[in-house]
Amino acid sequence: MQLIQILAFSCLKRVIFYIFMPEKSVHEYFDRKSSDWTITGFLEECDAKLFTDQIGYYLTSLENIIETGSGNRRKKAQELYARYKQGFRPDRRISRDWLSQKSKETTGTSIHLHQPTFKDSSLGIGTVNGGTFNAGLSSSMSRNKADNYGQKKIKEFFPRDITPSQLHEDDNVDHENGKSAPRDDYVKDSEYFDKLVDNVDLSYIGGEEEEPAPPHSKSGIPVEKTWDAFMIDEIDIVKCFSSLRKSLPKTNPEVHPPYWGVLDLTGQHKPTKKMFSTKWNELINDFRLDIGWNMVNLDQSEYDLFDNMEDLKAQQTLPVLNAHLTILKSYLEHLKLPINEGELMICFVAPAFRMSLDPNQEKFQKYWSEQQLVASQERRRQEQDPNDERARVGQKTDIIIALPTGPALEGFICEVSGGLPAGCPKKIWTDKLKLMVGMRDMINRVIKTFPGLLPIDYMKVIVFGCQVIGLQMNLYAMDVRTSGIYRFGMIDKVSLPASAKELPAYEAVHTMLRSLEHRLNKLTDYCTDLKVKHVKLRRKRDYIYQEDNLAFSNNSPKTFSQKKRIRS
Repeated sequence: MQLIQILAFSCLKRVIFYIFMPEKSVHEYFDRKSSDWTITGFLEECDAKLFTDQIGYYLTSLENIIETGSGNRRKKAQELYARYKQGFRPDRRISRDWLSQKSKETTGTSIHLHQPTFKDSSLGIGTVNGGTFNAGLSSSMSRNKADNYGQKKIKEFFPRDITPSQLHEDDNVDHENGKSAPRDDYVKDSEYFDKLVDNVDLSYIGGEEEEPAPPHSKSGIPVEKTWDAFMIDEIDIVKCFSSLRKSLPKTNPEVHPPYWGVLDLTGQHKPTKKMFSTKWNELINDFRLDIGWNMVNLDQSEYDLFDNMEDLKAQQTLPVLNAHLTILKSYLEHLKLPINEGELMICFVAPAFRMSLDPNQEKFQKYWSEQQLVASQERRRQEQDPNDERARVGQKTDIIIALPTGPALEGFICEVSGGLPAGCPKKIWTDKLKLMVGMRDMINRVIKTFPGLLPIDYMKVIVFGCQVIGLQMNLYAMDVRTSGIYRFGMIDKVSLPASAKELPAYEAVHTMLRSLEHRLNKLTDYCTDLKVKHVKLRRKRDYIYQEDNLAFSNNSPKTFSQKKRIRS
């Protein structure tokens, strides 16, 4: 009897809800076809004065449609609700952009006169015909006051003299001659970066900073660590980075890391370092703390071999490593300069990666000498018409290490910049730029492979890259800090031996590559965890699989947030 009473009471509540449901629980905007619903369309038609009220009406309407609707209306409402409340929340960013644009339109008080007619010659007496008067609301003035304070705060800390008076309106247009932007060539040419050498202006390129120092675990500067906010001491790094991107030269912007969404923390790109000069140390320290690079300890037998390379007992303990060092010693004893990039790769670089990183070739798949990067290939093939074009090839890369995941994701790439002596500065820079974009595509491929997870899950994905310049090996790491900003920085630097007498110095290379192997193992485990989390999304009743176009953005943070799609 008690169960029957409970069921009856529940049914009665639902009947009362439908009978007395407020007439405006669903905004009239949603009376149209569900396929036409967008958040900006709703904001344009909603007559609420406050932006917070507009968003409140929007979400309440969607919730009521989800609760009471059916078919396409309910499905579309679920999709829009998820786009604002879940995952990367692209509609939240779109709504903020809309508000920012509206605030600019209503800033202060403006009077526009179109063909005015004064009935009296004296000022202040008469009428205005054909005129329009536009005054900002008090709420808009408050928002503008807050925006002005934030802008003042930014200008207080960051020099802005590199920003031109006219900003780029469209990131995909070459403003110099009106032709399509370089990204169109990038998606079609697998050797795109190799052809940029003549476009590099070395006045924008400086030297890298010294070898990385260990990060400070504690800092008095507050850093906000969320996907939606990248703040250091109340400074909005996202806004500053967007301003930096817009300030790039109109000619050949593609040779600058910010064009590709990369925040270069090596200090080599002068405009980037100048923009963030007063908070540079905090940016570097925050990056190194998040990367957490540490050296592993070698076995005592390895230390014994490097300490006494002529000791027969030590050689017999590690016969494979000793054989590698013997061959390297032979190369060094008969080295005749100059040597080209291919010979440096075959004789020095490839053997080091083969011997010191996964020497038994059991954990990872290694690809050598101008192999295509799959992450780049998938990015380039987006929106390609297979009937009109041949399949596009990914960017050519000297060394690729793929993880033993399903599918096989790339976790490391390497570029060799010339032989001995090293290549010219422009060649070195374009190879470094190629490394940045390749690592960015590797992160994006992980996001595409496991879509729908929380942003914090993607922020922990860290990939690695190496650039060999002469005998110097620079090791870099990259992560995605927030939508459209990929942090790129140096984490280690070593040098290959230059002569047979320097052979014991190979210990530094060996230690770095062993440490890299350890981090690639951790990356493999983490990608496995992401796969398990992604599978568990299917437990949701309304699960619908959709890929994130986020993972295939070209270079623009502006289009970055508009193209991605989030599951409900």
